[in-house]
Amino acid sequence: MMRRPAFISVATVVMLAVSMASSAAANHWNHDPGHNVHWTNSSPSFPRGYVYWADLTGPEWPVYSAAIEWDRSTRLDAVYVGAGSSCPSTPHCVTVRQTALGTSCSGTLGQTNVSYYSATGHLETSTRVDLSSACSTSSASKRRTITCHELGHSIGMDEQRTADDSCMVDPYVTPHTLPSAHDFQSIATVYNHDD
Repeated sequence: MMRRPAFISVATVVMLAVSMASSAAANHWNHDPGHNVHWTNSSPSFPRGYVYWADLTGPEWPVYSAAIEWDRSTRLDAVYVGAGSSCPSTPHCVTVRQTALGTSCSGTLGQTNVSYYSATGHLETSTRVDLSSACSTSSASKRRTITCHELGHSIGMDEQRTADDSCMVDPYVTPHTLPSAHDFQSIATVYNHDD
C-alpha cells in the first residue's frame, strides 16, 4: 500500500449513476455553490478529509497516475491501495474496478455510484467507481480522462459546464486528462472545515 496525500480522481463518464442514502439531491455535487458532499476528517492521522482508493483494475487503467494529479489538492488526503491489498479503513474506502458497462466505448465510459448522509454531506463506504471494460483498449489519453473524471466524482466533484481545461468538463468526451485549477478551488472550498 502506498500513501498518497491530498488527491481527488481522474476519469471520464457518459453516464453517472447516483445511489444516494437519502432523497436530498440538491446536496449532491461540488462545482455548484452550496453543495458540500465530501469525505470526513474524523481520523487523527488525517487532519483533512480523507479517502482510500482500492484499485482493482488491470494495468491498462491509470488509476495511480490519475490519483497523483488529484493528490495535488491541499485539502484532501488520499491513499492509493494497489491490487492485492485492501483498505485499512473501510468507512473511507472507494473501490475502483473494471466492469462491463456496455458493448462499445461510446456509451457509458465510466460510472460512479455515490452514497452520502444527507444531514452532513459525508460520503460513505458504498461509493464505488466502475470503469468500462469496453474502453480498456482505447487510447491511453482517453483512459486517463475517464479515470480522472470518475475519481473526481468519488470525492464529490460534479461535471463542469464551462470551457475549462478539466477532466471534469461536460460533455464527457474531452481531451483534458487532468483536474484544473477550478477543480482544486472547489475542493479547497468544500473540504475547508473540520468535521
